[in-house]
Amino acid sequence: MKLSSTTALLIVSCLIHAVLGAEQVGLPFRRLHVYHTINNGPYAKRGTIKYDHTSLKKSANTFEPLSEDPLILRVEGGIADRSSLYRVAVRIPGSDKELNASTPFCFLYGAGFKDHITIHVDEKGEPWHLDYLVPSSECKSPEQGTIEVQFKTQVTIMHPVPATRPQLEEIVQGSPDGKPPPEKSFLQKYWMYIVPILIILLLNGGEDSQGGPARR
Repeated sequence: MKLSSTTALLIVSCLIHAVLGAEQVGLPFRRLHVYHTINNGPYAKRGTIKYDHTSLKKSANTFEPLSEDPLILRVEGGIADRSSLYRVAVRIPGSDKELNASTPFCFLYGAGFKDHITIHVDEKGEPWHLDYLVPSSECKSPEQGTIEVQFKTQVTIMHPVPATRPQLEEIVQGSPDGKPPPEKSFLQKYWMYIVPILIILLLNGGEDSQGGPARR
């Protein structure tokens, strides 16, 4: 049977939608939105974290910047002080939950804007804690005004580690001197089974001798 061109196109379209739908259903990737600010200024979106909660590979976690162009940060007076903080907020789509962390801005500037974002997730892959680290403890500060920033961000997803079950050892009752007791003999181990059998055999033997025919 020959198919018309319209029927063939419909079949191909249905197959494409079915494949795409299957991919979306089995897609394990999740996204988190990253915002940042300096001190108590308004938060601005910095980018998106994309991670696979089913994979332990580092390559499954990526940071997608808002733009490939350098970000513009406004630097005000007193930024060289360690009390001036660079703040990061991670927001979970579809939830009011927000994870927050911070570091002195001068450390971030001293590290050349290299940073490490660590997201801790539970058994279901849901984020519950944020760590934000920079590879520098040297406090440097730029000139006041606006600066162009190109972040070099690394993302790590920390999965829960299953607790190991303790191995229970058999409790051995020792003697007062600390030595293990001597091994019991066969009769000491099984006397409670042997004694009833002997009693039954003795009773049966007595009944047989009493119930037998009398000899003359």
